[in-house]
Amino acid sequence: MLAIYSTGVVTGFFISPSYQNQTKAIGLAAIVITILGTGVGMWKAITDWYRENVLEYDGLFVRQQHYSRAGQDVYRPAYYLRIKRKRGRGRAENCDGLITINETEINDNTVWEGDVPYTHISIQKNLKLFEVAENNSTHEKELVFRSNPFDSREKVTENRIYYTDELGKRTISVKLGSSNASVPSKPFARTIKEIIENSQQE
Repeated sequence: MLAIYSTGVVTGFFISPSYQNQTKAIGLAAIVITILGTGVGMWKAITDWYRENVLEYDGLFVRQQHYSRAGQDVYRPAYYLRIKRKRGRGRAENCDGLITINETEINDNTVWEGDVPYTHISIQKNLKLFEVAENNSTHEKELVFRSNPFDSREKVTENRIYYTDELGKRTISVKLGSSNASVPSKPFARTIKEIIENSQQE
């Protein structure tokens, strides 16, 4: 009798209008919470996407680089790859660039404009690819690659290789790095001849 009585009470509770109303209310609340949670998650994902610093390649440029050698002014065409901050908040920090040319000794970090090995990018900065030095007497040309491994203006090193038609066909590969920014997944790659011919004068 006790079992029959308990079964009747439970069955009556589950089929009662009040229980059905409560079930509907709980279901609606769960749906609302799910929608709100999804909306908050999407909003956070979008804001994080906009806040993330993203760098991109933004063209090749050439300008005359001035040096003073033995009391004389020396000018060399210097070729740069411009790096732009595509989106994000704040700045991209501790950015550097690695240059590689296959079958040569060139496989080292280059410098930014001003011969610094690292830089912060709020809008854009120029990464130096190489300079072209010409011997006035022989008219032979050398590509000059500069590096600053000790982060010192007094200890900037130069790596020189003679420019030939064969070298002009080789590809320079540039990889970027940053402590807080997303960099292009693919390295920048152009032949030396393409860089020289397609750089815009500044």
